[in-house]
Order: sequence, then structure tokens, then C-alpha cells
Amino acid sequence: MFPGATIVFASFFIRVVEECRCKDIECLYLPEMLTSADGSYDEGIVNMIDEEINNAFGTGLNVILNGERFLPETNKGISAFEMRHIRVLSALIEERTLSISSMYDHFVYCLAGALAINRSGAHIAYVGCGVPGGRVLPLRAPSTAWSGGGVAITRDEYDRMREEIASKKSSQRIEYMKILDSSSANKVSQVTVFNRLASFLKRRRNDHYDYLHGSYFGKKKNILLLEFFSRSVREFNKTPVPQYDISDLKEIRKKQGIFVALHMEPEATLLMYSPWMNDQIQFIRLLALSLPADKCIYVKENPKMIGIRKPEYYTELKKIPNVYLVDHAIESNELIANTLLTASIAGTVTVEAYLMGKPSLCAGKPPFYFMATYRLYEKNIQDLKFFLEAVFNNEIRVDVSSDSHRELFEKWSEMSFEAQSVPVLGLDGDLHVPSSKDNVSRYIASIKAILNSNNILE
Repeated sequence: MFPGATIVFASFFIRVVEECRCKDIECLYLPEMLTSADGSYDEGIVNMIDEEINNAFGTGLNVILNGERFLPETNKGISAFEMRHIRVLSALIEERTLSISSMYDHFVYCLAGALAINRSGAHIAYVGCGVPGGRVLPLRAPSTAWSGGGVAITRDEYDRMREEIASKKSSQRIEYMKILDSSSANKVSQVTVFNRLASFLKRRRNDHYDYLHGSYFGKKKNILLLEFFSRSVREFNKTPVPQYDISDLKEIRKKQGIFVALHMEPEATLLMYSPWMNDQIQFIRLLALSLPADKCIYVKENPKMIGIRKPEYYTELKKIPNVYLVDHAIESNELIANTLLTASIAGTVTVEAYLMGKPSLCAGKPPFYFMATYRLYEKNIQDLKFFLEAVFNNEIRVDVSSDSHRELFEKWSEMSFEAQSVPVLGLDGDLHVPSSKDNVSRYIASIKAILNSNNILE
């Protein structure tokens, strides 16, 4: 694709490094590079990097640093973490570097992306689209997609998508929510115990190696029997399903309210799309404080968080007046249809509301936030109060049948392209991103289109 160009692979995982080396491909092991780098604070370097990030993303070093979920626990540790990443990536990212990563879900990817873009190169971070399903979004910055790297949906696809969102369950149309089908489950169960055990032990060894070399993704290895015991205890003590306030749609129809769908945590859509506000309880409290007194908020837990979130979280949530926890079995499309407003920090549930012709509120700045009826990122608290009053007075309308409504969604869809990015369960019981030639060719076509459309190759 780029004759004569130097290609550098880098990974936080020793298993990836070993696989590359087995194929005679050089791959840098980032944990070793970061732990050996100088972590002493240098104000001059920090200010220079801060300016580069502002030039590339329109935001500062502090913003992308606050989106990292693996920060050390002390200010001194955070400062060393920041400086080591700055020194390593400043050396790796040269002029006219094309950098490619998975989604902007960590400080390292955001920093690499900003440096590459500011130094006359490019960074493409790929993330599963959600809506439309089965698509991948190439991100230029955490909140901005590249132009020219996607294909718009057709009118028929648009109409079919609207019908599916209104009628199908989330688990039937959203990749990461899909349940493994019975045929795949049977194939997995047929894999020999030996292969499953071998895969587990290899993964355990690699995780421990990463841990010893300073990777924030690594895991400390326990004695096998102790690890089995601790897992059993964790499973036994798994958080029970929360006690719901509402388990029937009839109860929701009795009182007007807002629907809020909780994010998984930790999640990139919270940390990177909304570093300014990523506390979901505080977000819901802000909505509650701005509500008319006779209205309420219906909160639905993300099904993937059942048994994971601590009971204290729900206790704190229910302390907020007029907030009700809804059974996670009730489908999101039913909640959208039976409430007057759908609100989220940065979730695609606001896009679903848009397609169903219902008002939506987005607090953060995800790439699709321009479709939200109300964008809290651009407003203030007093504006929020007036907006909610207008919603409950039926003064806010979404004309889903208008050409402008469809065209705005097409603007969003043409940023993405059809491909697989969400990991699927393999026969060895592990998650894998599909790597077929067809899937890889789709990514390559996207890269070429982005570079050509944005004149990066000139």
C-alpha cells in the first residue's frame, strides 16, 4: 500500500508480539518501553504536547488524560504516567506518520492520534458503529469521524432500519448485545477439555507476563487452585439482579417521564466521548433537578451490567427523587415509544430515538451527537430546565418523515462502512475479531479512501 514506507507494529500484549515475531514481523512491546522511559516532569515538553493536541483535536492534554481508566492513584504517579507516554510516543510518531489503532478508548491511542495528525500524518481509530448495525466507524478524533471513509445507506436500508429499531429486540440487532446462537454454543462445547485448558493456561501466562512488565492490562497470576477458588467465590457472590421499581409498561404509561439507558462501565463512550461528564448518577441527578415536579425518570440498566454493578450503585440512584429503576427485560424501543424524551450521556440509544421520531438528549460529544434534539455539551443548566418544560408541554417535535431528517441520518451513516469489528466467540472459547480476507480488504479500502479524500498522500 505504501512502497518504501517503514511499518511499525506496537502492542501492550506479549501474545501479539510473539505472534508477530513468529512471522518475522517486528513488533514493539509497549509496556517495556513505557516502564523504562523517563517519568520526570518537564513543563516545556508538556506545554508543547498540549499545543499539538489542541491543534489536532481542539482539546487539551488534560481532557484526554482524564479519559484514561487505568491512571495511577496518586498525582505523582499520574505525572510519571503522562510523561512516559509523551516521551515514548513523541519518539515513535514522526512527520507524516499514518497511525492505526482500535477505538480511542485509552490515553495512549488519543495521544498517538493527536501527534500523528498534528505532524502532517493521520490516525484512524476504528470502532463498531452500533447504529447502523454491522458497520465500522473510522474516527479522526474521539468525537469526530473521518470524511470519505464510508458509504451512505440507501433509502430502502434507511426504511428497513427504522422498522427494525421499532420492532426488534436489542439483542437481535446490536452486535455486542447479541446472544451466542445455539449452533455456535454447541460447537464451543464440543471443543476438547484439553484445548480449552491449554488456551486458558497460555492466556494466563501471557497476562502475568504483561503484568510483570508494567502493562496496565496485565493480570497477576495466582496459584491455579487459588485462582479457581477465587473465581468460584466471585461467582457465588455475584451481585444479584437489582430490585426493580417498575416491571410493566403499564406503570410507565401512567406517568410522563424521561427514559435513560445506562452505559456499561468502564466504557469508552463514557470516558472518551464525554470526559467532562461521565458520572451517570450525577447526570441523572442533573436531569431530576431540572424536571417539572410531576414528571419522572425511568432508568434501565444495561443487560451486560447485570450481576456486575454493585448494589450500592442502585441504592444511590434510587435516592434521587422521581427516579425509577426499570426491569432490564423491557426493551429499549418500548421505553423510547412510551416516554417523551430519551436521554443518554453518549449512547446510541439517542440515535434509536431519532429514527423513531422521538426527542433525545445527549450530554457528551459522541460522533453522532449532532442528531440529538438537545446537546448538553453546547448548553447550560438553565437551558436544560426550559428544554424539559418544552418537551413535557409537547412543544418539541421530530418530523421523522421529512427529507431533512433522513438526510441528517445519511450524513451520519456515510461516515461508516460495512465490516466486522465486534469480537465473536471462537471455538477455543476466546473472543476474536474476524480476520477474513474480505473483512481486512474493507478496512484497507477505507484507509485508502480517507487518505485520498483528505489529501494526506500529497
